[in-house]
Amino acid sequence: MSNGKNEAVGFLKKFVGFSVATWVGALLSFIVTPIATRVFDTAELGKINLFQTYITLLMYVGLLGLQQGYIRFCKEPPKGFQDKSLYKFCTALSLIFTLIMDIFVIMLWKPISKDISGFENIIVPICLAASTAAYVVMTLTSTRYRMAQNIRGYNIQQIGITFATKISYLLAAIVSPRHDLAIVVMSVCFIAWAIVSLLKQNDTFGEKVPYREKESIRTIILYSLPWILVLFVNYLNTSLPKLLIKSMLDYSSVGIYSSAVSIVSIISLLQAGFNLFWTPYVYENYKQNSDRIQLVHRIISLLMILFGICILLGQDILYMVLGESYRESKCYFGMLLVSPVLYTIGETTGFGINIAKKSYLNIIVSAATIVSNLIISYFLIPYLGCTGAALSVMVSSFVMFVVKTVLGERYYKTVSSKSKTIIGIALFIAATLVSWKLTEMYLVKYAAFVLIGACVLLVYMKEVKMGLVLIKELVAKKRQ
Repeated sequence: MSNGKNEAVGFLKKFVGFSVATWVGALLSFIVTPIATRVFDTAELGKINLFQTYITLLMYVGLLGLQQGYIRFCKEPPKGFQDKSLYKFCTALSLIFTLIMDIFVIMLWKPISKDISGFENIIVPICLAASTAAYVVMTLTSTRYRMAQNIRGYNIQQIGITFATKISYLLAAIVSPRHDLAIVVMSVCFIAWAIVSLLKQNDTFGEKVPYREKESIRTIILYSLPWILVLFVNYLNTSLPKLLIKSMLDYSSVGIYSSAVSIVSIISLLQAGFNLFWTPYVYENYKQNSDRIQLVHRIISLLMILFGICILLGQDILYMVLGESYRESKCYFGMLLVSPVLYTIGETTGFGINIAKKSYLNIIVSAATIVSNLIISYFLIPYLGCTGAALSVMVSSFVMFVVKTVLGERYYKTVSSKSKTIIGIALFIAATLVSWKLTEMYLVKYAAFVLIGACVLLVYMKEVKMGLVLIKELVAKKRQ
């Protein structure tokens, strides 16, 4: 087997390895979501989802962009820094800032609790503050495992986080299916796993941070700070529909919409596994192996589009499991798939921004995304309800992809065939629109999905043949 194929095998192994935690998470989501939709009232479930949304939004601010700073510089550390000291510096600074931010969260407990719960409850903001700090620690620890290519450590870490976010709140339902009790149980699990996460990084405890290297610290901070806005806005772009649905409709609609989003997260099986390995891979290979990076772009585009179509084919089965109460989200389910598909493909086309250390350009990407999402949501949600929210997510995701690709390609070329990328994405968007307009016309709908899938395979025929050859060789090697 050639060196190129050996590398492809290694790439595939790491891809699968980093996907394990996501597979577990998806399986748990598949099991937990229908249980949660039956145990909790849709309004109570909507409040739990809003709480989780608040945690993530605050976490992205609290991190100060230092997660991305660590990712960028751990392979090429500034003067005086090493991996351990860089991790310690990023964790300490972000945690200090988060704790300061938490003070304001407690001070504003009345409006925050009223927004999440619908009434004043100081327990909710306290849990929010503690959970945010815990999530900062857990996120940075996961990032360290990821950049070290520590598959085992990363998977254990992520499974712990998955339990805290997706399962823990169900334990509260044993006593009572109330959102406030569920929030307390969830927060306790967050804090416990954050402590465990820190203890696992005991090799960094005695490490000295080179605070005298002011130029190095300045470099890290200046690169990281723009990511505060970028990551906050990116998540806000995903969360904005929930917040607008809550303000324009009701908690019950939030619960239904959030359940559809949870099912869509199945596609993260590919997205997460790829993203986790892709970042360190690019930083190690972008100077010498641009052709291989272009090939990865085409293969990932093919896989994400095909996987998305497969999920559309199986959506009716998924909704049989969810229950009748959530059936109304079926018509806009396909539109929600566009976001993770385009986000993942965009990770391959827009990486030139990070290679060039032009992190501020991501602000332009985020601004274009959030503005388009806000405008479309504002006008469509009052008339189309949750379907309007899903349409806004689809359109804004496309805007994000286009802007990110245009800016990224200026600094590093990853798109070797623009026609394949454009046609592939157009075909997938067509499939989602078929899912919307032909929701109950099963035979016509499935026939359209199969036809679109066949067209995608024809467009990417060269990549399909390469994949088949690789699989054949891997099988032959196993038999030897």
